[in-house]
Amino acid sequence: MYPFSSSVVAAVLEHVDGIDSMEGGIHFTEEQPLPDSHFDAVVNARRAEIDASLARPQARE
Repeated sequence: MYPFSSSVVAAVLEHVDGIDSMEGGIHFTEEQPLPDSHFDAVVNARRAEIDASLARPQARE
């Protein structure tokens, strides 16, 4: 899973053992899946980041 946000990955996986991650991505397997609650947390956190960036006034060129 690649939410393209290292801060989201770090926040969601802070208290999870056995799930590998890299900057901006989470690696899991069928044998050791990402729990549904953590998947939902990734989606919600990333969505909040995107919404916040869209709410900021855009710089004029």
